Parts: sequence; C-alpha cells; structure tokens
Amino acid sequence: MESEDLMIDNLNIFLENELFQMESYQHQLEKIRNKESKVLIINYEDLPDEYRTELENNYYGLVRETIKNQVPMDDVAISFKNVPITKKVRELESADINKLITINGLVINSLQPRSIVRRAVFRCQNCNELITKEQYAQVLEKPDSCSHCNGRIFIIEEKECKWDDYQEVVIQENPDETEVGAVPRTLKVVLVGKYLVNRCKPGDVINLTGILSLEQHGRGGGRVFNWFIIGNFIDILTKDAFSAEISDEDIAILRGWGEHPRIKDILIKSIYPSIYGWEEEKYGLTLCLFGGVERKGTDINFRGSSNCLLIGDPSTAKTAMITAATKVAPKAIYTQAGGSSGVGLTASAVKDGDTWGLAAGAVVLANGGICCIDEIEKMDKEDRDKLHEAMEVQTVSIHKATVHATLNAKTTILAAGNPKYGRYDPATTVADNIDLQPTILSRFDLIYIMRDIPDKEKDEGIVTKIFESMEGKVDDELPLMDTETVKKYILYAKSMKPVLETEAKAKLGTFYLSLRKEGGSNKPIPIAPRQFQGMVRLTQASARMSLREVATEEDAELAIQLIMNTLSRANIDPTTGEMDTAMTENGKSISKTNKEKIFREKFPVGIFVTRDEAYNEMSDIMTRQEFEEYFRQAMGAKGIKWLTVDVTTDKYRRVDKF
Repeated sequence: MESEDLMIDNLNIFLENELFQMESYQHQLEKIRNKESKVLIINYEDLPDEYRTELENNYYGLVRETIKNQVPMDDVAISFKNVPITKKVRELESADINKLITINGLVINSLQPRSIVRRAVFRCQNCNELITKEQYAQVLEKPDSCSHCNGRIFIIEEKECKWDDYQEVVIQENPDETEVGAVPRTLKVVLVGKYLVNRCKPGDVINLTGILSLEQHGRGGGRVFNWFIIGNFIDILTKDAFSAEISDEDIAILRGWGEHPRIKDILIKSIYPSIYGWEEEKYGLTLCLFGGVERKGTDINFRGSSNCLLIGDPSTAKTAMITAATKVAPKAIYTQAGGSSGVGLTASAVKDGDTWGLAAGAVVLANGGICCIDEIEKMDKEDRDKLHEAMEVQTVSIHKATVHATLNAKTTILAAGNPKYGRYDPATTVADNIDLQPTILSRFDLIYIMRDIPDKEKDEGIVTKIFESMEGKVDDELPLMDTETVKKYILYAKSMKPVLETEAKAKLGTFYLSLRKEGGSNKPIPIAPRQFQGMVRLTQASARMSLREVATEEDAELAIQLIMNTLSRANIDPTTGEMDTAMTENGKSISKTNKEKIFREKFPVGIFVTRDEAYNEMSDIMTRQEFEEYFRQAMGAKGIKWLTVDVTTDKYRRVDKF
C-alpha cells in the first residue's frame, strides 16, 4: 500500500512539474478550461517507463485515474497516442482483457453515429423526484427505488442527461498478414466521443489504441463472452500500404537498387520469376503498380492510377500475372468477380438491427493500392455501374435507405477476363469478345489480348521455364529482389512526384496531335484525350520505376509505344483496319454507326418492300451479312422495333420516322 501511495505521489509531482508544463499540454488544458475540448491526448512516449508498464497492464488503474484527477473538468476523456503496436488481431487472448493495446487493421464496416448516455437523470413518476445515476454497463441502469417515496417507476429526462457521440466499426486484420487458407479475423470496435466518431471510414488502414473488453455472447446469460475494443485513439496510416514500413536504412538500400542500369528488368523478373514470355504484358502491369501522379484541380481531379485489362484464351497466365502483382504490391486485394456477393466489389449499405451502415468491398478496401479482379466479365449489374464511377472519378457512391455516402476508391484496377465463347475471336471487336460495357472498357489505359497460338520456340521455352521453376533453378543473369524489398521499393517510388521535362512533353504532344489530324466528324478518331492522359500517367510511372523525380523523353517514348500497341489491338475496326477509339468508347466503330444511319435513312417510309429490294438499295455500302444484322435489330431485337410486316406478301415497311 505504501509503495502504491508513493507511486501516486511521484506521478502527481511528474504531472504538475514536468508533463503538464510542456507547451502542447498547456495548450490542451487551456482549451479544456474554455470548454472548447473534452479530450486530453497524452503522448505515451512522454511517460516514464514505470508508468508506461503500469498503464498497459491495468488501463483503469492509478496512472489513468491520477491523470484524470489533475484535469480541471470531470467529464474529460483521457486518450493515449503513440502506444506501440503490441498485438495483431489474430494474437489477441483472454489475458489481454482490460489492457491498453494497439492493433493494426483495415476498417471494413462502419455504422451510423448514435448517442450514448454517460450520466442518466430519471424522474420518479410517483413524486417527480430527480435521480442521477452514472452509466457504466452495456444496458441502461435505472435506480432501484426512489429515495424520497420508494417508488420504482422512472422515466428518463433526456434534457438533463449527459450524452456523448457513439459509433461502431469493424476492423479486419490486414490481408497481407492473414495466414494462407485462414479466414481473416475481424473485431468490433466501439468509439465513444466526438474526437473518435467519424474519424475513420471503410477502406482506411489504422493503428487503433484501445481497451480489450467483453460483451455477453447471444442471449440467456451464458458463460461465453465476445471480445470488442473500446477505442481510445485512432491513427490513420498511409493509404498506399497495409503494413509495409520504410526505415532510413531501407531508403539507402532502395536508392542503391534504383541506380542499377537494368532496374526495370530486375523488377519485372522479381515479380514474375516463373512466367515465361508476355514481356510487354508484364511491363504494363508493373507500370500500373507504380502509377502516375495524382493532381487536384479546382474543377476536376486528374487520377494517378493506371488500369490494365488482360483478356484472352484460357491457360495464358492471366490469373498468374495479376496474382503475382498482388503479392508484391504494398496494398493489394485479389478477388474474383464471379465469386463476390453481398457487398460485392465496390460497397453496399447494410442493415444492423434498426440502423444502416456502410460495408466496403474490394475496390474500396484497396483504396490507395491495387485491386486485382479475376473473371471481370462475371460482375453483376450493380457492381458494373459502381465500378465505372470508381475507375473514372475514383469514388463509390451509396444511396440506399437512409444512407447517402461517397467512399474513396483511388484504386488501380488490374483485371483479367475470358472471351464470351471460350477463345478470343480476332475477327470481331474487343467489346464483342468480352461481356463488358464500353464505359468500363474505355477506362483501361492498357488492354492486352493474350492468345494461345502454338509456336515451337515459345512452347519449348514454356516447358523449360516450368521445369526450372519446379526444380528451384534461378537465372543468375540479373540479381533478384525478395518480395518485401519489392513492396518497399514500390511504396518508396510512389512518394516520388515526377515532373515531365520539356522534351517529354513535346514528344507526347506531337504524337497525340499527329493522330488527331487523321480523324473527322464522320471519320474514325484514332486517339482520344483519355488515352493522352493515360500516356502521361505511364510516363510518370516509368520515371518512378527508376526512382527519378524527372520523366524523360525516353519515358515518354515507352509510354507512347504501350498506348499505341493497345490502340492497335483493341481499337482496330475489323471491317476497315483503321484505329477507332469508338470501338472501346461506344462498343462499335464509326463505320458501323454510319452504316446503321444509312440503313435507317434509305429504308423507305410507308412503302412495303421485300428484303431483297431493300438490300439492293444499300448493297454498295454494306455486305449482305451486315444488312441482315441491321434488319434483325429493326424488327425488334434490342428493343428497337421500327419495321412492320405484311405476312401474306412477306414485305416490310418502316413505320417510325426517327
């Protein structure tokens, strides 16, 4: 007892003469006296070692209580920041109950803020006596009886009570810390106080300091209790990483890697060591991992993330490549569009009892990082609509019931998809091959078509690479980075803000303007402003790969080559062989749009004609196959239906003048 009293005396002296004399605490105490604040934030590092240990082992013990006694108001919350991470979500155990701990996690769900009563005032219905009762339990505690008349019926006087803000969120252990084959652990967090409520939202990576507490599991008063955390302090971390951190020593090592003349080859080989071929595809995916520089304007924001789509035949390593990218990205989530339900890929409003909250999907949880979507063609309609918003303006909007919210989704999308009919058909367009809306398709900066065509040299190379990978052989031509080093390298590179030098700007501008000259009102337009912005992002990403703050003409040339290859693959009109951005922007070429227009204009109005007679009027501008396709559409396919038929003569006429 004497040692405890001595410790309290020493702590009081320390608080009065040392801690509270610091300028930061003087400022906080002044705000508390002026009723401008109701929280005192103590830096854990400012406490002596013995007080730190005592605080961690018994949060509700003498350290917190002594500090609270020194505060000029009795309803001020005491919060501790910079408490070192002591546990992972998966490592929590019963011995941690009532201890002050810090855990790292990802916010996946948040409910709407509510009010919680701290000091309840009750009115006796028999004699109108007011009775005050402090509230500590999970349920509202009423007085046993009235001290004035022994009455037992009370009503709460809301205006007299002391209230505080209250919110519940759910955090999940970081995906890169989850054991293979294990279900990610989640934990409910209770936030009380204005300084904590609405502090974080789904998709945020946080260090949460709090007290591990218990609530009874289910109903009926059983012996089993659930864990939950009473939040004490929230530190929102960088949006670009889950758990990767970079020290000064790491920076020196990473700088050394960045000076290697073949650093780009080293990165690609380190990320995809077991995948043979597809060199351009690997390079494009790697550039997307680094991304460009985000710019905020007064009216619009220029996104920094580049999106990449792999579409092609089965067994062409599409899934293997995006999975490999997931493993090395500092912040990445892998998902299959066909296997997501409920929250889906983006976000959703969820109901918990009588309240609605927000639950984040993969694209929101990966905010600031990479979301790899396999089988993207299997998305449901709601996710398709929201993904278009996420890829263009990088937000996800929710409007359901009482929930109207916008979540950040500054996420790079690396997607893989399969053709509708199993194998890619080069005679048709990309939009015809994959079941994706043009509005989504056009948001991919890079589109790669991967076809499985037998080739002796390539097939022999694949066989050799598979055997080498199985036997653990490594090509010693270039040094390789381990996964953690690649993660740190990418994270460090993303802190660079490359500026385009004059020659790089000139190179990009000349290329763009030269292609634009070839387009016209009724002619195919080879390139659109969207692709120009994509070239700028890829140029900046190329500079980041070498840890440079300046993007050079060489970087611009690489970006031009990649964009040009995408345009020549995804935007080629099969009927004319010309590049046409309408192929991905609208889902069909300008030439097809013009033919449909002519079909409508040349078909007679109000006059019955046979199918052959109608085709003879248009045979000089379209094939019979094209004519039949437009004819089927006009007869009712896709809801058009502007032709009518005379059944007896098998003649048709146009009944709508458009």
